Amino acid sequence: MNTIYALVDPRTGYVRYIGVTRQSLSARLTGHLRSCRTDRHTRKIAWIKGLLAVGLKPEIILLEATEDRERECWWIGYYRTFGANLTNGTSGGDGGSPMLGKRHSAETKQKMSIAAKMSPKAVAAREQIHASMRGCPKSDEVRKKISDTLSGRKTGSRNWSEETKIAAVQKRQATINARGGYIWARPAGWKHTEETKQKMRNRQREQL
Repeated sequence: MNTIYALVDPRTGYVRYIGVTRQSLSARLTGHLRSCRTDRHTRKIAWIKGLLAVGLKPEIILLEATEDRERECWWIGYYRTFGANLTNGTSGGDGGSPMLGKRHSAETKQKMSIAAKMSPKAVAAREQIHASMRGCPKSDEVRKKISDTLSGRKTGSRNWSEETKIAAVQKRQATINARGGYIWARPAGWKHTEETKQKMRNRQREQL
């Protein structure tokens, strides 16, 4: 027999988590408290830790005894319909979040980072920062850092690791995709005219 239960905040009386178990309610509550000793970070664990920090712990109540574990989904939907601020990571019926206790690979993290940086919200935020910085006077220290950075790029003194090179290529590809698969590129053998070079130097001086 499965037991559908709820964890209640003793300060407000509000239901904050709904789960299903075959254990006794006291044993399941002990399991929740024990999970706070791990390094996993979820909304439920953060909430329970907040209670423990002030000398409290969740109250556990029985909602339903049933053979159907899918009833957990119904109860989660029921409470959310009434605006309950549940800490459940999913809609139930799956034993929790699929990433719980797992770690993303370095490749996945890189893809997530690029996607986040190229999101409309991130692009708009960067544009806002750039706009606020235009025309602002720069200190001598900042100018020297910019000059050193540009000098390093010009002389090729920077030794980029393979990971940095790959990240740069992926970032460029993400930019191309964000622009609809088009980005202007100079033909092979392209060289700037002396007039263009002078304009570029003048622009760099204005930015310092």
